[in-house]
Amino acid sequence: MRNKSFKIKLGLLFLGIIVFFVIFFINREIINNVRQDAKSQVENIALAYSEVIHKEQGDIPNFISIFLPTINFPFVITFNGEFYGHNDHQIFKNKNDNELNKFIQKFILDNNSKFDPLPIIWNDEIMGKIHYGDPNIILQLTLLPYIEISFIIVFIIFVFWGFKIIRDSEKNLIWAGMARETAHQLGTPISSLYGWMKLLEENSIKKDEIYSSINEDINRLRDISDRFYKIGTKPKLEKINIILMIQEIKNYFTKRLSKKTLINIYYNNDESFFLKGDLILLIWAIENIIKNALDASKIDPVISINILKTDKSLIIDFCDNGIGINKSKWKKIFEPGYTSKKKGWGLGLSLTKRIIEDLHNGTISVLKSNHKGTTLRLEFNIN
Repeated sequence: MRNKSFKIKLGLLFLGIIVFFVIFFINREIINNVRQDAKSQVENIALAYSEVIHKEQGDIPNFISIFLPTINFPFVITFNGEFYGHNDHQIFKNKNDNELNKFIQKFILDNNSKFDPLPIIWNDEIMGKIHYGDPNIILQLTLLPYIEISFIIVFIIFVFWGFKIIRDSEKNLIWAGMARETAHQLGTPISSLYGWMKLLEENSIKKDEIYSSINEDINRLRDISDRFYKIGTKPKLEKINIILMIQEIKNYFTKRLSKKTLINIYYNNDESFFLKGDLILLIWAIENIIKNALDASKIDPVISINILKTDKSLIIDFCDNGIGINKSKWKKIFEPGYTSKKKGWGLGLSLTKRIIEDLHNGTISVLKSNHKGTTLRLEFNIN
């Protein structure tokens, strides 16, 4: 279990790293595209500037004041290494002449290291240069991955916190349910022992039969202890005669139930039905199924157990005459904590599912169900 948890955490870590790099890669591509677009605009400005100078149409200040304010990134124009002008970008505002000159010098030095200034050409000679910086959106895009990663981290923290609350709640439910299941398991043989003691006190003439039943219930108490020990460990599998096992379960219930309750077993006498498994755990699983069938049937329960074998599988069907299960609940009934009983804890069938599927590599499912009854199917691979 710990190894599985470690693998999940390691997988989430690698997934987080991949997401982190994907976000930064996409962000970097967007920034490069925006910068390329800015460069194209500067190239167009340099070309237009060159044409204005070449054709001597109007003066350059008018060109700057009319055409360039639409540009959304800062740039500075120099002629022969001397500052000539800049566009009306916000970074140049609210500065006196001295501050502005120092800022422009720093702007040119900083941005020339990032972007090659574009030449303004007249008569095949470089008359000036356009020095430009990042558009406003670049700063926002640069911060965006960190904001996204921060939100993802916060989200993951809240998700794990929520999972922890749910897990703790499930643990509490399971512990409470296990305690109730233990009491329920112990209740049947203890009640039977109390009944046998009463019969002995009445000087019953069937003492040999009573002693045999008492011994059977004492052995059952020992088996219950083994059940709770084995449910959390890997079982030691042995060859089990399924017919004899189910006959013993039937005999145990028959002695303690009303004579109107019928448990019938059907199988082909010409076949042998053996399975490698843990006897105590399989008995527990089948008893849980029968108890649920009895609870569902209420009046004059009739339970039919059909055992059959194919080339690859051993199949056991449990059919009852109960009220049935809504199809939307066919899978949910095997979840821990789910119950339709007023005083139930929803552990019987979830424990059965663990015994059948996790510990014996079998399957348990609702085969069919309607108002006339339900059929549960167990299927084991016998190869």
